[in-house]
Amino acid sequence: MKTINQNFNRILLLGLVFIGWYYFKSDPLRVDENTNFSQIITYSSGKLVHDPFLTSVSGYHYLMSWIVRAFHSESTALLRGMSALLGLGSIAALHYSNRLLNQHQHFERVVQFAVFPTIFPFFFLIYNDIASLCFVLAGMYFCLRQRYSLGISILILSMGMRQNNVLWLLAIPALCWLMQTDFVFNKQNILAFMRRCWLIGVGLIGFAIFVVLNHGVAMGDRSMHPPFALNSGNAFFFLFCYCVILLPLVLSRTKENIRFAMAQRHIGLMVALFFALYLFAFSNTHPYNNLSEDLFIRNWILMKVFASFWLKMLFFIPIALAALDLARSMQQRPPLRIVVLASLLFLMLSWLIEPRYYMISFALIMLFRPDGSPNAEKMTSMYCALLSILVIYVTHQNMLFL
Repeated sequence: MKTINQNFNRILLLGLVFIGWYYFKSDPLRVDENTNFSQIITYSSGKLVHDPFLTSVSGYHYLMSWIVRAFHSESTALLRGMSALLGLGSIAALHYSNRLLNQHQHFERVVQFAVFPTIFPFFFLIYNDIASLCFVLAGMYFCLRQRYSLGISILILSMGMRQNNVLWLLAIPALCWLMQTDFVFNKQNILAFMRRCWLIGVGLIGFAIFVVLNHGVAMGDRSMHPPFALNSGNAFFFLFCYCVILLPLVLSRTKENIRFAMAQRHIGLMVALFFALYLFAFSNTHPYNNLSEDLFIRNWILMKVFASFWLKMLFFIPIALAALDLARSMQQRPPLRIVVLASLLFLMLSWLIEPRYYMISFALIMLFRPDGSPNAEKMTSMYCALLSILVIYVTHQNMLFL
């Protein structure tokens, strides 16, 4: 019976992805799809010219150009189909990683990830984010299996999709090693880690050479993507997205989360400090976040929030609920501490507030967060699915875009 249920779930998932691809396959190009598609076609014609508006390295585009050549087709349906296959690959990687971690609510976690509203719609768009996600999760899977050389090699390849994945090249093997050693941090374990994971050094040297030769991290549009500048915008907006997308789970845990907070020493001072950081550090200054509010959902939210003092006060509520839930989750699941800290650093390095950048962080949180109640997990799965359907509909109708 268990095998029948598993096969049925796989068929449902494949059917869902196929329907999504069929729904989008003939749609016109949207937003950054234009730049990505143009870069792929340029490479497929044999011209190794990098588009000046493309900020990432073009490993994804080069890979897709070979698909275009192999099928002798420049069809957007073909390229969106490849994105869907990469999306299925990312679901498989998370599924098998979950099995290695022996999670109790295994199926619900996979479902929530598969229909996550800031991830699932990109399964059917010509963006490099799903390829990046697939490679990072595959690297995580092999590191969890203690096949560090293979896992790190895949993580190095992920840097060819998005160069800022260099942070996950460091964080994921370190996390898996600490879990393997029961978080015993001593000289012996550090030296063993360096011997076992020496390939990280190769990736870091390659990244350093790239930064020197490129005179920065971003390949194109550099004035809008300055290197090594810390910005809090994505960190706060990530917390907002966490609360909104995982709302049933967050609300089911809020009562216990408040009890946890009240048991902490200096809780009043910590809340005051966090609120002060929110008021003074959270800002919306990137030019791209202050245009096309009738198209981009994120820009509409940000521009409304920063146009009203009282809306900004209300906006703090979901952020505080998310921070509280993550704080208690980190206390319950120590590996989550590394995931959250790495995620915050990863996000703070980007000035542009963009929910696409949260894909890897949300995927890893799905892997390591504590279980909710069975009913809360099921409600969260259904809620995520409904949000995804809504996002897909408004995107397909050219009403809004993430």
